[in-house]
Amino acid sequence: MYLTVHALTGAAIGGRFESPILAFLLGIISHFVLDAIPHTDPEIIDTKAVKAGLSKEILTRFRRIVAIDVLLVLTVVMIALNRVSTPMTNSIMLGAIGGILPDAILGLSMLYGAKKKVLSKYVDFHAFFHFPHDQMKLKKSVGIWTQVVTLGLAYVFLP
Repeated sequence: MYLTVHALTGAAIGGRFESPILAFLLGIISHFVLDAIPHTDPEIIDTKAVKAGLSKEILTRFRRIVAIDVLLVLTVVMIALNRVSTPMTNSIMLGAIGGILPDAILGLSMLYGAKKKVLSKYVDFHAFFHFPHDQMKLKKSVGIWTQVVTLGLAYVFLP
């Protein structure tokens, strides 16, 4: 799923708990739960390609998509923060960070090569929870709608 969906879901969950640490951990858990839901990802997400390394063309596309997604993340987190009282700000922010952290680590492994043992193991761990795109083809429109619905639900459940 896009970072925006993970961030807003993590923010919505985080905003329900006073403990920023719990919000962060639940944000991480929510990431893997969301990744198990059937959805489409940009074509840049491919575990085999990550392990082999990225071509210049794929890397350029990756950077563009991530830049747009990060701008959207900042926008939705700012919206979430404007809806709550000050004491919940830390929990919302850390829930959002926890929601995107697993993909941030995956992105680092894409950029710096998953040939390093630790990163390679993490790519495998992340893929274990992820919806199996290569085994089950999903219409792009259906995969996008699952993200739109999830994003809408997360927004509704913001504190």
